[in-house]
Parts: sequence; C-alpha cells; structure tokens
Amino acid sequence: MRDMQHFKLYVMICLTLCLTFGCEDKKNSDVNEVSAGEITAGEIAAGEVASGEITAGEVTSGEITAGEITAGELTSGEVIAGEIAAGQITAGEITAGQMLDISLEVDIQKPEANDLVTHATALGFEAMININPVELAPYISWELSSDLNLQIPVIYDSDRGIVQASLTSLENQSQNLILTARIAPSFEQSFQIPLLRDCHLNLDFNNGLDQNMWQVVGSAMQDPRGWLEMTGHERDRVGGIFLIGAPFNPGDLDVSFTIASGACDEIGTCAGQEISDGYAMSIWNITTNEIDDLWSLVGRGGNGAGVSLQRVMDAGLNQRPEGLTIEFDTYPNRCPNNGFYDPVQAPHVEIYFDGKYQMAGDHLSREESCMLTEPGNAFPGYWSEAPVLRDNQWHEVRVLIQGNYIRVFLDEQIMIDTLIPDFQFKGGVLAFSGGSGAVPAFQRFDDLIISSACTP
Repeated sequence: MRDMQHFKLYVMICLTLCLTFGCEDKKNSDVNEVSAGEITAGEIAAGEVASGEITAGEVTSGEITAGEITAGELTSGEVIAGEIAAGQITAGEITAGQMLDISLEVDIQKPEANDLVTHATALGFEAMININPVELAPYISWELSSDLNLQIPVIYDSDRGIVQASLTSLENQSQNLILTARIAPSFEQSFQIPLLRDCHLNLDFNNGLDQNMWQVVGSAMQDPRGWLEMTGHERDRVGGIFLIGAPFNPGDLDVSFTIASGACDEIGTCAGQEISDGYAMSIWNITTNEIDDLWSLVGRGGNGAGVSLQRVMDAGLNQRPEGLTIEFDTYPNRCPNNGFYDPVQAPHVEIYFDGKYQMAGDHLSREESCMLTEPGNAFPGYWSEAPVLRDNQWHEVRVLIQGNYIRVFLDEQIMIDTLIPDFQFKGGVLAFSGGSGAVPAFQRFDDLIISSACTP
C-alpha cells in the first residue's frame, strides 16, 4: 500500500512539473523503470518526466484528496459535489450524482380534472411551471401523453414558464393525461389529470336511426320532414324512443330537445285548439333488456310515462318501476272537484316519480283523490303552468339534473328550479315519449342533444 502511495505521489509530481516547466522527451525517464520506494519527494527534477508518459485514465477517482488541488488547476468535468456555486451551472456540466436539490411545481390550468374529453379538446392543454433553482428552467424537457398510448407534442416557453399543447388528437374515451418533466441526468417528475368520455349525443332525425343506439316503440315514426312523430293525430296513441346504446351512470345530466304539439299538420296553424296528452322525458332505473316489460306498463295512453297501480298489479308486480319523469302536459285531467290528477287546470310542466302521474298517494282511491283541494300546493316547485305547449309551434326544452337539483327550461324561461329531498340520480335508460287520449294531436319531437358522464 505504501508503495502505491509513493507511486501516486510520483505521478502527481510529474504532472505538476510538466504543467509548470514543460516536458522534455528523455529515454531514461520511463515510468516503468522506477521501482516502488526508489523515488522520494523532491528527487525528481524539473523536466525529468516527459509529457505523454502518463496517459489519460492513469489517475483514478479518489487518488487526489481534498485540499491538494488549488484554484485554477481543475478543468471542465473535474468539479466535485459542492464546488458549484449558484449561477455557475451550464448545460452538460452536471454529471450523475452531482445534481442540486430541485423543487418543481406544476399547475395544470386546463383542462380540469374529470373534464369531458370533448371539452378538453376544445380548450387545449396549458400548465404553469415554477422551478427552483430557476437557472434550470431552460434545461427541462417535457413529455405529454395519454395512457391510451398517445404521445402529444408540446410547446415549452421557459421564459414564461408555460407548457402548452393541442388536444384535438384525443379519442373520446376515458383516459389520463400524463405530463412528465426531465432534467439530465436523473431528475424526473410526472403530473396526471383524468378525463372522462363525453356521452354527448346529437340526433336530428334527418337520417335513419342507428338501431344499436335507439329503440323506437309504439306509434312513433320518423317524419320525412326531419323529426320524430309520436302519435300522427290519432286518438289513444302513444309512441316513444329509448336510448339503448349508452345507458347512463349516476351523475349529472344535460338534455335539450324541441317539441311541437298541435291539431294541424303544418307548424304554426291551429294554435290554441284542444289537444292531448303531451310529452315526457323519463329516466328509468332498468336495463335495456327490461324495456319491453316497462312499455307494457306505460304504453297504453297518456304521455307514455304514467303507470297506474292497477297495471302494476295486473302484471303481477308488487311495486312501481323506479324512475324520474319530466312531463309536458297539454291536457289537464279533471275530477268532479278540482282535477287532482294534475296540479293546475292548464297545460303545464311537472316532475313526478315512478310513473305516478297523479299527485296523491296510491293508498287513496280516485274518489278520495278528487275530494282533495289545491293539489299543487302540496308539491311546491315541482310544476309550472305553460299555456304555450299547445300553440303548434316549436319550443326549446332543456333539462339539467345535478345530484338532487333539477331545473327545466322552456324557451329559456325557467319552469322548474328545485331541490328534491332524498332524490338520488341513479342513471339507467333514457326515454322520450308522447301520447294522445280522447282528443287527437300531432306530437313532434326533434333536435335531441344529450351530455352526460357515461360508461367507458
């Protein structure tokens, strides 16, 4: 070991002398001719060690101890940990194991977590960057990807600290976006944001229906003029359409459509004439395989969403089907007293549940129901009068469900704006229906747009 130390010292002295006085080629100065212990400190005179006799790589790491190298003697690449002061770092000078402590914060400003994919593709991607030390900002490399095996090109502005990207290449599938930052040689940090598939559907009835997505029932049929006609101005008819290709999960729902109900085939005529019965939008907590059984309970008149207790009993069931209905009633039902079957004796918009279209409990007979007065007062906020429903004009409808908060708009005017106690949107099968009773009517349905979180 001592011989090795002497050899190392010899090498160091030779290097120093060559650097200081220059090196001269002498045959008698071959390093291999010096045996261990023969050279002591100070015995090598200036110029005795020729340049080139100590090749690169002969001085290994650890042979130069702390304090033996003075300022100015180190060349590029020889800096050990701790000797780089703030501001002295240039590209390529930091090697493995020599990285300074790095703090990286990323604020993904758009899209937001759990945003719909279609919304994200419209917004694009943007993230604000905060790194310490700031001198490293230009040397960050960024990668944006989807866990659906998609690489997304990014634009990085290191001066402003912004990473941006277009998301138009995303598929409409639930996925995670992953933003990864890297700094050579070994720093890496990732940030993730989930996106949800958009169940946005648009149906204008101008073309044939996709039978894998829609099931048409009853008297409903497509009019060649580009809408769905539910009843065709016939008495005691009911028709509907069920969305079978995308059953909804629990979550928020945004649905809009247009309706026009009247006594004449041409829009804009016969305004104000008596017609029946109206439309319904329903969400039934069933599977698509149970649609036919449900339709046997509701498809005998009315608006295609009402279920009488007698029908339930005749079907051998002990309870009503579970569901939520938004009704657009053009024919208020009457009783000898005040018409308890409906909250008001006028066309109206109304919420009801489980197909129970009358505002009375199943424990009451028809006669007992008709003895009640002012039925609408028992359900404040669940209904609103809407005389325009039978003017034979197109009307825009929008239904928003957010948890137990339900809002219904008719021509952008709020009809229902209420919280339903103990109500929980459970998803299921979405249906639209329309019907006529003793008084015939045209029941037109068009321009359906649906937005909701949905199954993957």
